[in-house]
Amino acid sequence: MGGKVVTDAHLCPALKADATWLQQVAPAPVVDASSTEPPAQPPHAPLPEKFSQVCKDLGWQSRFSCDNPEVILHASQTGEALCLFVINDSREPGTYVGQHGLVREAGLPLTANLNLGQNKVNVYDLTHATFLLPKREDNGLVIPLKLGPSEGGVLLLTSSPLQEMQIDVPETATCGNVAEVRVTLTTSGGRPMPAAIPVAVTIRDADGAPAEFDGYHVVDNGELVLRLDLARNETPGTWEVHVRELASGMEVVKWMRVSR
Repeated sequence: MGGKVVTDAHLCPALKADATWLQQVAPAPVVDASSTEPPAQPPHAPLPEKFSQVCKDLGWQSRFSCDNPEVILHASQTGEALCLFVINDSREPGTYVGQHGLVREAGLPLTANLNLGQNKVNVYDLTHATFLLPKREDNGLVIPLKLGPSEGGVLLLTSSPLQEMQIDVPETATCGNVAEVRVTLTTSGGRPMPAAIPVAVTIRDADGAPAEFDGYHVVDNGELVLRLDLARNETPGTWEVHVRELASGMEVVKWMRVSR
């Protein structure tokens, strides 16, 4: 499919590498039995920097970049929008296997700058349901990152901003029938939002107990339809339907009168 094979020196003979780097393995530290000081640890090989340079030499460069190589980036297309996963992989030797300096198991916090590789885009933090304002620099829009140990996040990048959320709930419903709840997300001009947006749906019956479809859903291409199959023994009274979309944090509440 036109891809490239990048490998270390231990490649299967049946494959041919387009690029190879040699990883220098530091010798194990000499342990002095009479000393109470821990042995010096071998330096951490900067593999992320080496791999990035090899990819650039092959003519490929990621659309996104980060000034800290310990940040793992993964992009996934969702309609016309793009989800960017950001993961903190910064670690140090711990007190289990890591006490020998061979395994880095204890997570570390970090700060970094994420370059989005473009000059105009709407950015939503799906982890905290907030709209982000990137900083404009010469090489594109930049978002400062502050991640705790092993912490991650998901950013939604879209050229179309979220403008409005509506939910349609029938005013009345009857036990034993189906009540249809419709959630719509629109962008400028009233057009359906061309993305997959997660939403938190809370449905409570007349006693305040969770009802069917209470939980997390996705509004795909601007629309989500929930068909509430009301049982014959449902609690009659006023039901509440609350929807919060997890991109910008918009919330809408509607009520439905259920009778037998």
